[in-house]
Amino acid sequence: MINILKRVCKERILTAIYTDKNNYDRFSVGYVMELTKERFLMKHLTTRGEFDGYSVKNIDDVYRIEVDGMYLEKIKTLCLYKEELDKSPEIDIKEDLLYSIIDYAIDNKLISVICLDEEAGDLSGAKISFRADK
Repeated sequence: MINILKRVCKERILTAIYTDKNNYDRFSVGYVMELTKERFLMKHLTTRGEFDGYSVKNIDDVYRIEVDGMYLEKIKTLCLYKEELDKSPEIDIKEDLLYSIIDYAIDNKLISVICLDEEAGDLSGAKISFRADK
């Protein structure tokens, strides 16, 4: 899985990533912007091809990745037409993706959602996402 994530990050390939094994129909669409050994930063797009915020997720949670198909082509076309990627903010990434995205959200007073892994009991199992529009 990590090799595929490295490739889509390096080549900026629009990607569908599945992380919820209990809900096979649910997935995230966007671009993998940064990657560490444990986590990745994803720039999300809506079904209308609009920027929908960032999230940091654990690589171990990924069980399926799609990089082609009619649905992704539709999203890519809408995104390019609306020039959405130019509207999304750039995040200054430090060593830890979680802390970088949290710092960005705090500095810019953005509404954020942080979901902690109840079993882990700390930020190592967290997923964070936010929208850049205030």
